[in-house]
Amino acid sequence: TPSMDEGNPQDANAPIIDAVKDSNDNAVEGDKKPTKKARRSEKPAGINESPGHLNLPLARVKKIIKADKDVKLIGSDSAFLIAKCTEYFIQYLVQEAYSRTQQEKRKVLHYKDLSTAIRSI
Repeated sequence: TPSMDEGNPQDANAPIIDAVKDSNDNAVEGDKKPTKKARRSEKPAGINESPGHLNLPLARVKKIIKADKDVKLIGSDSAFLIAKCTEYFIQYLVQEAYSRTQQEKRKVLHYKDLSTAIRSI
């Protein structure tokens, strides 16, 4: 029998392809994708607003803070608070920019929307 290197590469992937086909064939009739409108109303994946959770990586925030030559050490509570405030600030900017997008009856947020939101602060 030929080894995997000599054989047809499609033969090696056959179990994977069969598994994908089986999972598609066994789909329940009611398991349809949500409509565009339903997806827009849902919260984006990965967004968690619990008080102790961050969406920004804390290690990266600490690294950015330590890039300032005047900062020698940063406590984990301080870094957490800075990261959480940064998340709220970004959320506020995006909401302001998106409200401008809606005022102009557009669906796509443009750079000019963000720059106007920043100028209005």
